[in-house]
Amino acid sequence: MGILDTLRKSKEKKEQTTPPPEGHTLAEIMQDKDSFHLFGELLKKGGYGDLATRIIEGKPNEGDIAVLEKQRKIFSEKITKSEKVEEWLTEESIINIARKHPRFAEMINLAGSENAIEAIRSQLKEISITDEVRFNKIVKAIGESEKHKNGEYKTVNDTVEKLLKDNKISSQEYLDVLAIEDSTERNTALEKLADKYGSWWKGNKKDLFDALRDNAISSESQIDQLNKLEKNIGSALSFTLRGNDSMRNALFSGVGLKEKSSQESKSGFSEVKKETLDEGKFNKDWEDLKTKESFSTKSPSEQDALKKKFINEQQKLYKDKNEGKGFWHSILAAITEALINSKEATLK
Repeated sequence: MGILDTLRKSKEKKEQTTPPPEGHTLAEIMQDKDSFHLFGELLKKGGYGDLATRIIEGKPNEGDIAVLEKQRKIFSEKITKSEKVEEWLTEESIINIARKHPRFAEMINLAGSENAIEAIRSQLKEISITDEVRFNKIVKAIGESEKHKNGEYKTVNDTVEKLLKDNKISSQEYLDVLAIEDSTERNTALEKLADKYGSWWKGNKKDLFDALRDNAISSESQIDQLNKLEKNIGSALSFTLRGNDSMRNALFSGVGLKEKSSQESKSGFSEVKKETLDEGKFNKDWEDLKTKESFSTKSPSEQDALKKKFINEQQKLYKDKNEGKGFWHSILAAITEALINSKEATLK
């Protein structure tokens, strides 16, 4: 290889701009039964039934590529958000929120915190696509709470801890003083702390008292603000649990008020494809019916009637097989129905 070829290849390596895909690849989505089901819900919501049909048939057109890439990114963003909320939902956080929001506490008390967490987590990805308004309320409420907790709340906390450390005051002594509800009594206790740990020769006893008092006020303010934000999370979760059928049903399944089997069965792309018309069975069923009904001895009108009867029975068979299984199976049922209809003319 000449020097120019070597130089060209080195430039090609530097100019390589194809980035790794953001989030989940379409192949990963289509192969995972839960992701495949949810991606179908996203296409359904966007009105992409024709695109879904072409995917099932394996006949995408040129414009489908751009649409699928856009929908893949939207899907990945929603799933990532829901996974972050799932991580945030722990028994500790659920109980903490329930303490601040009575209506949310009612729901938790019915199922127990463990069942409630399982129910909410099991539905988050679904509602991120099918019930965006409620899902976004939850995400916003948690986001505002975490932003405050990692912002002003943390700043005040760090300031208080530094003040105590610099003056060799134990955290427990300070907490004991802050636990005093009467403001006059609390200030008296703070003065005693300042007297105990301050030094007259440094002239800082009054300064220390002022700092302890001001930080106590700031601490209370930050705690009140965080409590309000966590109460907002309770409102968002309560709104969703009460108003979203799938979320509410999932919660009540944990207390035996609803059968857990009510969830739609889900299949990945390869499994759905297998459930299209079985032409071998279709032909055998027709031959069996012909033999049973003595097809060859009937008049042309009777034969036509038998053909229609067979077609209707086959359509019902595949309709029943796909009913209640979600968006992709509804697409598959429509494709299969059209295919069965087309076969009526070939029956002999």
